[in-house]
Amino acid sequence: MKTLANWVTMAILSITSTQAIAFNSEIFPIKLSDGETTTVRLALPEYGETDRIVFIVHWTEPFTYQTQRDGFNSYDVLAEGFCERGVGFFTYNRRGVDLGDQAPWYDTVDTTQYAGYQPHIEANDVETMIAFLKNDPRFSNCKIILYGISEGTIIASMVA
Repeated sequence: MKTLANWVTMAILSITSTQAIAFNSEIFPIKLSDGETTTVRLALPEYGETDRIVFIVHWTEPFTYQTQRDGFNSYDVLAEGFCERGVGFFTYNRRGVDLGDQAPWYDTVDTTQYAGYQPHIEANDVETMIAFLKNDPRFSNCKIILYGISEGTIIASMVA
């Protein structure tokens, strides 16, 4: 048990002691196939080029491209890890969800728009976002890697 506690302590210290973010972010809106718009974030290695982009597909719940929770953003940790290895990292706001400033979730939810959420609609949204990336000349030959978490694994398999 003491070993686990030491490991957890070291993991927390290594995350909280990170001084600089090793990536550049591009945040922009994307028009979805039905005319709705969502905001996305593409994290790229500091030198700005990549031949692979990891595209995270959210798990169940309202999510934004930041997933900030009480001052901690797990997507920044993932983006930094991927970008340090030369791999881009793509996240997005789920339909009806936007950034907010209230703890603990730091999001705002348009309940009317979010009530229409269904996995097959999100799969279509993911396909639209991938097409948007592929239409950017910088990424036309890029390999897109779908990284689904929980429900996101089902959605990712619908897209693949």
